[in-house]
Amino acid sequence: MEQVFTEIKKSVEKEAKQLVSRAKRVADREIQHAKEEAQAVLNSNREITEKLAKLRSEKAAAKIKSEVRKKMLEQQQKFIQETFDAALEKFRELPRDEKYSNWIKALLKTGTAQIPNGNAVIYCNQKDAEIVGKLVCGTPAKASDEYLQILGGIIIKNNNGRLSIDCSAESEMRRAKEELRDDVLKKLNIDV
Repeated sequence: MEQVFTEIKKSVEKEAKQLVSRAKRVADREIQHAKEEAQAVLNSNREITEKLAKLRSEKAAAKIKSEVRKKMLEQQQKFIQETFDAALEKFRELPRDEKYSNWIKALLKTGTAQIPNGNAVIYCNQKDAEIVGKLVCGTPAKASDEYLQILGGIIIKNNNGRLSIDCSAESEMRRAKEELRDDVLKKLNIDV
């Protein structure tokens, strides 16, 4: 009987060893699988974190670029405004010579053509009154005795004052400013 017990004991020990070995292999596989899942989660979290960091960085860069662009546009507008303000100041000092008189004549021709029946009243500043008086002499238009606070040029109105054409230096400069803004900036190699 002892031999039977010994064989049973050996058989049970062998089976136990096999069960322990099998359990160890299963445990090792599960540990390995858990490690792989943990690594996958870490990698996924790392990718998400990197993507979020990249998005935040891109958003910050875009915001900075937008602010820089805004500042540049403000500076460009300031430069253009200062340039045209300086031009208006120079205009104030222009001599009332033949060139100036020809400019007024061209304004009169263009402006009075837009007034029906040529019944136009021409307004100007006190400095230009003599030039305007000479230019309207012999035409259906008449020079107003009322002087305007403009740097130069003229404002043309019909008899009842409902139609008004502003050909003042200030108005001409505003139109030129809008027309020439992009050209001025391109000549200065400033992106528009």
